[in-house]
Amino acid sequence: MSLILFERAFLFATIIRMSLLTGCNLANPSNAHWVDNDGTDAAPVISGNPVQLCSGGPTASSSGVANAVNSITSAGTNTATAVLRLGTVAQPDALVLGPQSGGIAQGVLTAQVSMAANANISCGAFSQFVCETGGQVFLESGSEIDVQPGANVQFNNAGAQSSTFRATVVVGNIADSATAAVANPPSIVAGVYAVMASCEPPTASLNLRQVSTVAVWDGTNWSYGGSMSAPNNLELQPAVGLATLQIVNGTGGLLTGVEVRFVLLAAGA
Repeated sequence: MSLILFERAFLFATIIRMSLLTGCNLANPSNAHWVDNDGTDAAPVISGNPVQLCSGGPTASSSGVANAVNSITSAGTNTATAVLRLGTVAQPDALVLGPQSGGIAQGVLTAQVSMAANANISCGAFSQFVCETGGQVFLESGSEIDVQPGANVQFNNAGAQSSTFRATVVVGNIADSATAAVANPPSIVAGVYAVMASCEPPTASLNLRQVSTVAVWDGTNWSYGGSMSAPNNLELQPAVGLATLQIVNGTGGLLTGVEVRFVLLAAGA
């Protein structure tokens, strides 16, 4: 054999031996560290389900939806159930967060995002949380919006008025020298209220037979309120026991169609 042919044969054998070398696997040195490709060269697929992406990291698994909609769940010692799903034509949601959350289809949130207790959405410096026209930010009973020192809440006139609690209570007719109770509006909350009474025809001198007051409702009692229409002795005041307000008719005539309007001026008593 010529020297050139010998060198080529030796080089070929060396290449074959190198291609059969096992990978480095510190987890178990006796086992080769192979990664099988169950797909194609153009679209490789790691075999196994689920597949842990890195040590102590998330795992990827099939969600069981057509067209291989995959999900990424927490792994390791983390017992959380957060899920990230990437949608396809068969599953229009492009992004699903958590086991009970909504979807984002083509970049638009299409369903409710549900957050666990004590979770929060943080808005970074110079960023904004915008509720578009027609949208709504709703607080359940017992919830609150806290404004920290240095922060502020801004309203234009329309926004301030639209956000104010308002209610009208119908009292009806009140005979002369009679006292009528004014029921509290449903769902009334503690706060400072402007309270205004008015009458309808055929009540005489309608412009003189209206009375208003500013009163405080602490959730149980009315206080600090009480007013009188001087020339007609029409009184609006807390009733005995303070649980409601009352109107005392000392005008000398019948009051018809009496209504009382409540407008919240400031929440909290």
